[in-house]
Amino acid sequence: MPAPPRSLPAPPAPAGCCPRSSSPPTGAKTLTATYAGRYAETALRTDGQIARGVPVTVYPTGSGMPAMLYADRDRSALADNPVIVDPITGQLDFWTEPGLYDLVGPGVELRAVPVGGDPDDYAPADPNGRVPFEALPIGSTARTIPAADDPRLVGAEQTSRRGQPGGYAALDADGLLLTSQIPGSGAPVTTVAGRTGAVVLTEADIAGLVEDLAARQVISALGQPGGYAALDAAGTVPVGQLPVGSGPATVAAGNDPRLTGVELAAHKGQPGGYAALGSDGRVPVSQLPVTAVTSVAGRTGDIALVEADVAGLPADLAARQNVAAKGTPNGYAALGADGLVPSSQLPAIPVSSVAGRTGAVTLVEADVAGLPADLAGKQNVAAKGTPNGYAGLDSSARVPVAQLPIGTGAGTVAAGTVDAAASTGSLRTLGIGPAQAAVGSQAVTSPQLAAWRGGLGNRLYGPVSAVCIGSSTTAGYNATARTRRYTDQVGVDLHARYNPPGVTGGVHILATDTGWTVSGSHGTDGNGLGLASVTLTASASMSRTEAGTGFDVHFVQGPNSGAFTVAVDGGSGATITPDTAGTADRHDGIYISPVLSFGSHSITITASTATVINGIYVRGGDEISGIRIYTSGAAGTTAASWAGASPSLFQRLAALSPRLVTIMLGANDFAGGVSPTAFQANLQTLINAVAGAVTPTPSILVIATYLRLDVSGSAYPWSAYTAAMAAVAAAHPGLVDYLDISGVYPTSQASDQASLLIDPADFVHQTDRGHRTMADQIIATLTAPAPPAVTLPPFDPRQVAGLLTWLDAGSLGLADGTAAGSWTPSAGLEAAALTQATVEQRPVYRTGRVNGRPALVFTAASNHNLDSGVWAGKRAVPLTVIAIAKIYTGNTGNLFTGRSGTYAYAGISTGTTLSAGAGAVSEINQGITLDTWHVIAVLYNSGASAIYLDSRTATVTGTTGTGASAALPGLRLGTNSGANSNWYDGEMAELTVYGRALSGGELAALMSWYGTRYGITIS
Repeated sequence: MPAPPRSLPAPPAPAGCCPRSSSPPTGAKTLTATYAGRYAETALRTDGQIARGVPVTVYPTGSGMPAMLYADRDRSALADNPVIVDPITGQLDFWTEPGLYDLVGPGVELRAVPVGGDPDDYAPADPNGRVPFEALPIGSTARTIPAADDPRLVGAEQTSRRGQPGGYAALDADGLLLTSQIPGSGAPVTTVAGRTGAVVLTEADIAGLVEDLAARQVISALGQPGGYAALDAAGTVPVGQLPVGSGPATVAAGNDPRLTGVELAAHKGQPGGYAALGSDGRVPVSQLPVTAVTSVAGRTGDIALVEADVAGLPADLAARQNVAAKGTPNGYAALGADGLVPSSQLPAIPVSSVAGRTGAVTLVEADVAGLPADLAGKQNVAAKGTPNGYAGLDSSARVPVAQLPIGTGAGTVAAGTVDAAASTGSLRTLGIGPAQAAVGSQAVTSPQLAAWRGGLGNRLYGPVSAVCIGSSTTAGYNATARTRRYTDQVGVDLHARYNPPGVTGGVHILATDTGWTVSGSHGTDGNGLGLASVTLTASASMSRTEAGTGFDVHFVQGPNSGAFTVAVDGGSGATITPDTAGTADRHDGIYISPVLSFGSHSITITASTATVINGIYVRGGDEISGIRIYTSGAAGTTAASWAGASPSLFQRLAALSPRLVTIMLGANDFAGGVSPTAFQANLQTLINAVAGAVTPTPSILVIATYLRLDVSGSAYPWSAYTAAMAAVAAAHPGLVDYLDISGVYPTSQASDQASLLIDPADFVHQTDRGHRTMADQIIATLTAPAPPAVTLPPFDPRQVAGLLTWLDAGSLGLADGTAAGSWTPSAGLEAAALTQATVEQRPVYRTGRVNGRPALVFTAASNHNLDSGVWAGKRAVPLTVIAIAKIYTGNTGNLFTGRSGTYAYAGISTGTTLSAGAGAVSEINQGITLDTWHVIAVLYNSGASAIYLDSRTATVTGTTGTGASAALPGLRLGTNSGANSNWYDGEMAELTVYGRALSGGELAALMSWYGTRYGITIS
């Protein structure tokens, strides 16, 4: 029998879930029952593959109960259901009653599988002694019988009833009823049209004739004179019936003489046709034959034409000059734009006299007309601004500060004011006066870049990073490729110069840079490096291909930040789950992919839930050494744009910990008419924020770029902005340096035509040449030898990477005995102040407590404590905390801890034992002398934890916790994490927290520094 269809329906419902469908789905795959009562067919999975060795359950179609299976034809034993598919052939083997069955297994879904009767089997009788319908050979072929509802039987008439009363009428060979079966057949006609006798019928006697029958033609008149014309086989009137002639009421024959010899319009202007005439009544030249000239001006042979032979020439042609001879020897002189002969075409005629005299003439002022009478008292222009020359004045009629004798001795003027607190490491917003009053020449001509040069010394042992902040020029606007922007060019040059052998160097790419393929719903926001990140909704993705050895992905953390996957080279994606604690939209997440062999690799970032990506760094073998350059440019920005940037920018800077930050701003301030004073203040604010966020403090290089050539009539000269930049640098020796690269650029649109450094399309943005030139100027400074006398910034906790918060009682500046309601960090990524709203619970500020420095006094009986609130991020171990403290009593009390059950703590546990731990796990203990000032450092680093007590080396080691509660989500002083017990009795002068495990060398340096600062002996 024909093979029934096999379908691929939806997967079956789990057992006990819901009834199975009784209607087999449609499909196209074919089953074949090999023999009756048994099924041994290869089982196909829903994906089209052969299933092997899997269990398949057999259900009667439309039933949720497994079918009864037998081990043999005689049904002498039951077989298991499900059936195991043969692991080699993929075939099923079972016996069951004939019918339709569903076969369901892992990946197998076969519906309406027929199992028929076995020829050697017998049909069981039903209770009435009849063969069940299911066992009958229902069909339409030989050896089958039709079912009762067979379409061939439904409504069929019996042949025996043909032509019988109550049956149906038969038709004759012509398809007409037999007259014998017509009612009344055989009866005689009695009347015709109501008349009897010899009846003559007229039209009116015959119903159904057309009304105009009388007007119609008689067929015998067809083609006859006086009749009507016939049509031939082509549907046209035969020529013989047409009135052919040449007079009126006739038509012309096809061979009429009037038609023969006529040209067809289609032949006009065609080969073999006839020539057309143009609008001038002449044959077009294109249709004229090319023939030899036979005569010129009426003459033949070798002809020499003269003017008279050519009509229309001017009469004075012979007197005119040949244009080719213009400005050439023996030709004629050209005139310049001023109507004068250029000096280059004038003959070198010896001077015959000067001022009416000959011979060796010495000129005096009177010999030169137009000179001022007091010329002898004037300065030579060449001496302007040169040694032993004279000072020029700037646009504000002042001597430029670069020409002032900056110094502290006699014959010098003082540079700008520097906050005295800078010597103690506390960077503040400085009150810098007018730019012209505070610029030292060293800041302009000899950038020290102390932190950058120090970082270069470490390039073989760890990556050294630099971040470039700026507007559209830094973003690479108008460069024909990302790799041609000046920041990338600087990176390439630094890689070639400083990277170890085999380290190619990588490249930073913002998520908003060109070259990304983005799918799904996405957008941008104004946060992070470049003040721009890409927002991805769930399932949206972004991908690109770059050459390198791996990828660092920069992403956002905090509440509502979503997970995402990172797939490299099309592999299975690694799932990245951001830290959702702390403040929202925190730009400090970095995912580092595994190291790959150098080559072309793809990266695909797919959002599992809504997430934000700031960019990637494509590593180039620089995982553990070399130079890294990060680009942070945003078109159209001013100094105010960056000074007022969201914390996201500074969070990312802190995470990258660069040793150099370049700032190239001012061009848009100049174009927008922002006052130089406001520009200087905004630049200072930005520098303060950078220095406060990044530890160790980086070198900051302020770069004065070229003059914008599209600006005319600016409210302030460009020199006023460059002077403001120089003033900021001069106010921070050793921290901020200044570089003016404008000297190599054109200063007018006309002068740019020679160099084309600035694009003439807008005279704002530089060309590829300009980007390369800018990179050359910056590289020359970054790679130059250090100045002979380098003023290094003073060492303090900011010089050690990873600073989270630095609390210094010396920064409070309160009156002695004042209750301190707030303690603001001097530096660090976590800038939230520690506060106490209840006056009675505030520690007391006391001056001169240790080595002349102040401290806060905590009293346990008064429940004195301070709380930072929730930090921007939950800072998990490893951590390092250093405290300068004097513990009064042996009562249990915490120097510091975390918040709300999540903590890393240290304090007196009992008597003279200092205990430190993280989370509710093991702690390490250190004996301590009470009522004495100590430098206490605690390293929370699992099994490598340690306490340093007044020592450059660990005084005790042990293990602290590493679980989820081993972290600092914020900071509390003088109490436990719940602020309800463990009150501290003692004093605290300083506390510093680092978000990593400091090295032994770093801890030794800090212990020594604190010992010197507070007069505490460090062993």
